[in-house]
Amino acid sequence: MQRQAEAARKRELREEVRQQREHDRQQIRLQKEQHVRYLADRESGADDSNRELREQIESLGNILESALRINSTIPFSSLKRPEDLPQFDLLPH
Repeated sequence: MQRQAEAARKRELREEVRQQREHDRQQIRLQKEQHVRYLADRESGADDSNRELREQIESLGNILESALRINSTIPFSSLKRPEDLPQFDLLPH
């Protein structure tokens, strides 16, 4: 009777160890899957950001190109404001 109880206890321990190992393997597999999903999400986000940046660079290039085609010279004389200053009088009144 004691041998049977001892054998049953050993079987239970082996089963617990097996279940723990299986649980650990599942946890590792889940972590790997989560990591793969995380990396895929980050890659997708980077691709989206890169596409937006390319579009912005292209838009800025178009603005620069069109601005350079136009003669936008501003003569400095047109920036001067005429001032009406009173006549300087050295003699006090």
